[in-house]
Amino acid sequence: MECPTQQFIHHSIKSRGCFNAAETHKIFSNPGCEVRATSASMGWRNLFVSVQREPVSETSYGGTPHHLLVVQQTGPVKLTLGMSGRPTTKTVISGGCTLIPGGEGFSIRITGAVDSVHVYLRKELVDRVLVDRACASSSPRQLTPSLGTPEPLLEHLTAGCVTALQRGDASSSLYVDHLAWAMAAHLVEAHAKGSRLRDMDVGKTLSERQLQRVRSYIEANLQRDISVEDLAQAAGLSPVYFARQFKRRTGVAPYRCVLIARVEQAKLQLSKDRMSITEIALACGFSHQEHLTHAFKTLCGTSPGAFRRNSQRS
Repeated sequence: MECPTQQFIHHSIKSRGCFNAAETHKIFSNPGCEVRATSASMGWRNLFVSVQREPVSETSYGGTPHHLLVVQQTGPVKLTLGMSGRPTTKTVISGGCTLIPGGEGFSIRITGAVDSVHVYLRKELVDRVLVDRACASSSPRQLTPSLGTPEPLLEHLTAGCVTALQRGDASSSLYVDHLAWAMAAHLVEAHAKGSRLRDMDVGKTLSERQLQRVRSYIEANLQRDISVEDLAQAAGLSPVYFARQFKRRTGVAPYRCVLIARVEQAKLQLSKDRMSITEIALACGFSHQEHLTHAFKTLCGTSPGAFRRNSQRS
């Protein structure tokens, strides 16, 4: 059962709309910055992503509540990060990760043009991870900044966000939710002093009863924009550990399970209904017909139209 603090944070996350550019520093809009893509129109709840080429510059920014992760894609380049009046200079190579915790203003000096990905993680998301972990009472419940640290896992998770962004598929929100929770868990583990996994959560998997509740929730809500928090709540677990335990139990990630369920429902309707393929796509939770077609071909090896024609012959 969730404690009052967990319930409050869970409500805060659920009550938020999509993460928009106004909640960020809008670094991608600076003069001379070449914007490649942003998630402004994607409807993602828990993170905001921008891909850009940043020019030589020296700029100061006020604080935002949310945490900024910068993953450098080219280099080496010398950076100077100033926080709380203390500048740190480092030559950062490609793949270097810089973390600027929410709530703090900072300055950044870039001595050479650099390609970068900026990921803003929602404050409430990280707060939930901090609450769900046992932290030593003498340690502050906050993240510590870093400059240009190689972190392969964060680089990999960020690459997944960029791939989803490049595909431009609004139905990727559950997959991106999964990535956001994984990022938050890693940042807390690596950058919050005194944080450790609770013994009760180590090595556990979902029970058959929990798994059935999750599957029932998915079947009843295929048309909705399902989130990791929704599925975790159905299982009675924290979102921080849910995805890992779900995959350990089933062999697939939650977003993959939802995709399979949507395709199976589409197959039933293609066999029995006279709805158009576009109508079936929307009724099964796909954002448009092309998204259904791509998922159908991936999982079934054929198109929805071909599947319908073959079903009608038999």
